[in-house]
Amino acid sequence: MLNYMRKNVGSWVIRFILFGIVITFAFWGVGGFTPETNIVLTIDKVKVPYSEYNDIYNALYESYRQTYDQLDSGALDLLDVKGQALEALIERYLLLESAKRLNMSVPDEEIRNEITGNNLFFEAGTFSPRLYQAFLDLNRLSRETYEASLARDLLIRKVSDLVMLSAVVTPQEVQENLDLISRRIVVDAIVLDPNWFLRNIPPPSEEDLLDYYEDNVENYRVPERFTQTVVILDREEMTDRVDVTPEEIEDLYDERELEYTEPASFKLRHILFALPEDASVDTITEIRGRAQQVALDLRESRTSFADAARQWSDDKETAASGGELDFLSEDELDPVLLDAALSLIDAEVSDPVPTQNGFELISVIEKREKRTIPLEEVSKDIEARIRAEKTLDAAYDLADDLLDLVMENRISLQEAARDSELTVVITPPYSRGQLPGTVDLPPGLLEEAFNTEENELGDVYEEGSKLYLSQTIKRTESYIPEFEEVREQVAAGLLVKQAIDKAYEKGEEIVQQITEGSSLRDIARDLGVSVKTTFPFSILDRSLPGLPGPENLVREAFTIAETGGATLVEGNQNHYLLVLREVLPPDVEAMESQRAVVKDAIIRQREQDALYSHIQMLKDELADKIVVNEQYL
Repeated sequence: MLNYMRKNVGSWVIRFILFGIVITFAFWGVGGFTPETNIVLTIDKVKVPYSEYNDIYNALYESYRQTYDQLDSGALDLLDVKGQALEALIERYLLLESAKRLNMSVPDEEIRNEITGNNLFFEAGTFSPRLYQAFLDLNRLSRETYEASLARDLLIRKVSDLVMLSAVVTPQEVQENLDLISRRIVVDAIVLDPNWFLRNIPPPSEEDLLDYYEDNVENYRVPERFTQTVVILDREEMTDRVDVTPEEIEDLYDERELEYTEPASFKLRHILFALPEDASVDTITEIRGRAQQVALDLRESRTSFADAARQWSDDKETAASGGELDFLSEDELDPVLLDAALSLIDAEVSDPVPTQNGFELISVIEKREKRTIPLEEVSKDIEARIRAEKTLDAAYDLADDLLDLVMENRISLQEAARDSELTVVITPPYSRGQLPGTVDLPPGLLEEAFNTEENELGDVYEEGSKLYLSQTIKRTESYIPEFEEVREQVAAGLLVKQAIDKAYEKGEEIVQQITEGSSLRDIARDLGVSVKTTFPFSILDRSLPGLPGPENLVREAFTIAETGGATLVEGNQNHYLLVLREVLPPDVEAMESQRAVVKDAIIRQREQDALYSHIQMLKDELADKIVVNEQYL
């Protein structure tokens, strides 16, 4: 099937245009141009409405939601989405302040040019007032409101462009960066394992142990621990408690008639004449003319639809099959294609239809009429749905009864569930980050205990087909144990630290030996370890080929000044001794092909740095005049 039609469901030309403009407009919204009582921010007497902050927050949230599978409150806090939204809002208003100081403005002509030059408003290659008005109507905006917002966007763009003009890069800088990223090296490496040194470390003194304990006392803190009673109510085990009558099935069927109605659908052939993204008027006219000629050839039987699709269609996925698509419902078809399909008779060929992808010719192979699915075909599904709803209600009713029993009779949850034939689990003690793996309970349920006190009931927790009731029966506060309680742990920790230190000292000794002319392979043979030689790599690689280790190994390898030189890289436990074996000559042709890319990358970074510095200067200057209303955050 044609993937783009699936991916762009209902995305007809106008909807596509409106979406594109709203994305640009979303950060400013229209809140700043209407009376606003909820002020989220004040910058030097300029009051910023909450609606503008909310627009930015929602845009950021949606962006993260599409990036991460789960975006709960904890993830939002970790990402600091609120802080990011507020910072973006402050920066925008600081740039407006900068424009004001520079006496910058946006003439009406520039606003008109921005609107009439935006190809998102184009129809048949030219600006369409109809599409522009459609956007305003859809978003319930007046022309004045939108154009005032657009003026602010243009003003920010102007001042940003002016600030970024200070970003300059010299040919020498480009060459130095090219040399760096084109350089490829080979290193010899040995891994210094602290375990080699354990047997040669003398037993620590009592004083050493006490010192190590005091320096690392927080490492031995016993975390807060919880023990819970959990009662499990499985809905699947409660299906026998509910009945579903034929009348209930019929009632639900009648209530949800639309849900059991299949829309009309079409099996189509199509030929796509794609438009380049920045097509000129001449190009659009030429492609439309080509589509019209192919349509004429089809109507006059000078070629078949299948042959024309194979020859002309830019949709390569379906061209080989003669442009044939699977059935598409009227809800899945773009409205403009649906209108064309409804007007065609038998195998008639449409005129070129303008879509967001270009111009399309279509022909209807088969049409299925809209129909209501008979009750007998869906009665089992409806019964299962009703039964699931009833068992959920029954489970919640039982959960409420148990909670009431606990509260009214002042008994434990375990006692309340004693005669209910429900599964009762007593968890072993657990702490944050150390949930018990010996019990099959949802992590989210166990984590809720961290907000409860002893004997406190948790909220009803639902996951899958089960409801969970919980009660914290013991909560032990976090504490730091006395030295004697953790003596063995302290001794083991100190031993490991001393071994790691010994390994590093050995590495420094080896670096000195290599500096004095010793061979790494001779040293490795004496140590009884092997030398690993990497494949050629560049500074853009994330790790040394064939040598797992910390991320900074590649960067440190490139600090070695000359062939035969050595460096020692400290890891969390293992240490890595690197010797530069070979520097490969750069591929001059490949280097030259990257020159423009590297120059552009440096300029972009300089521009961002310049803009950041300018904003930071304004922020420092106006620090005492930037007031945030925390209650709205």
